Parts: sequence; structure tokens; C-alpha cells
Amino acid sequence: MISMKHEKLYGRPRRGEVAYKSFGQRCSRSVKEHRARFYILRRCVTMLSAEAKRCDKCSAYKPPRAHHCKVCKQCILRMDHHCLWINNCVGYWNYKAFFILIFYATVGSIYSTVMVLSCALQKDWEFSGTGPLKAFYAACGVVMICLSLTLGTLLGWHIYLMTRNMTTIEYYEGIRASWLASKSGQCYHHPFDVNTYKNISSVLGSNMLKWLCPTAMSHLKDGLSFPTSHNS
Repeated sequence: MISMKHEKLYGRPRRGEVAYKSFGQRCSRSVKEHRARFYILRRCVTMLSAEAKRCDKCSAYKPPRAHHCKVCKQCILRMDHHCLWINNCVGYWNYKAFFILIFYATVGSIYSTVMVLSCALQKDWEFSGTGPLKAFYAACGVVMICLSLTLGTLLGWHIYLMTRNMTTIEYYEGIRASWLASKSGQCYHHPFDVNTYKNISSVLGSNMLKWLCPTAMSHLKDGLSFPTSHNS
């Protein structure tokens, strides 16, 4: 009924008009697919290319996986983020020390939480407990539980990034690349994700006995080239 009313009011569309509309729809879809493929290709070429590249902000050589920090005002090798806790950028040279700092802080906060709660449960409040002391134990317990959850979440996040050989910046860039790849029917894979053990050893080192030693940095090279899944 709608099509008959439309034909009476506006007339039946010609074959050329229908063909033109279908051709325009196909062209728009093909343009979107080519844009998605071009973005993925440009992203892979940018990350894998070893050619000289200059930073637009500091006008210096910008190696692969390096990013310019607005706070430090320089390019950081394999930059993850700018940390306010240490007042410095977390990158290639100090990422292991930053990870171990989070690990030990998480373990210490969990240990303190267990000690506070165990002392509170074992204490005989009917005879020796007072109001201020009870409030002190309760406040310490709440603070330590919140701190343990916060640090534990941060530690789990960086364990996830380490097992996939990604930084925080590369993770969010990969989300956009995956979205564009799914629109064109393709699958995006992080080029530096070799395997779990090699990804971890590239950050903590090949010797497992020295993984939790922050001064064991002999496995770090120049930070200008990284193994890729294509090469392996």
C-alpha cells in the first residue's frame, strides 16, 4: 500500500535511479571497508617499520613504540603512561621496577589487612575494648581493604598487559584497530604479542629467579627494536 501511494504521488522510479542508488550504496560500503583496511595497514606499518621517523612535537627521532609525553616534554621508549606516584614516565627502562613496586605494595597491603583483621577478631572487646580503639581498628581495616583492592586491580591490569606484550597506550590503540577490523570482516592481532613466556621474559628477564629483583636489568637492550609475531 505504501509503495502504491508513493508511486501515485511521486511516480514510479526509473531503472537508472534504482541502479544509481544501489551503486552508491555499494560504493559507500566499499569505501568504509577500504578505510578500515588502510587504517590497519597504516597501524601495522607504523609499529613494524624501522625507518626513521621524527616526532612532530620535539622534532627528534621517534623509534617504534615510542610516544611523546606532554609532562616530560620528550619521547619515551615503549611508553606506558606518566605516573604521578613516582613523578616520572613509565617506559622501557623502568617498567620492570614499576611492576615490582606494584607487586610488593599489593603483597604488603594484603598482609597488613590480614594482620589488622586477625588482631581485631582475636581481641577480647568485652574486657579491654574501648570506643576509640574499636574505631581505630575499624578505620584501619576499611583503609587496608580498599588499598588492597585498588593495588590488586592495578597489578592484575599490568599482568594482563605484560602477558600480551602491550602498553596502556597500545591497548587503547588496539581497541580502535580491532573495531575497524571487525567492520571489514578482518581480525586484528597485536604484532608484538609473540607468546606468553617470551612476553613476560622481555620485561622481567629470562632468569625466573631474578624476576622479582628490580636491579636485574641485563636483559634490556637499546629499546629501539622488538621481536614481532611475524618474525617468529
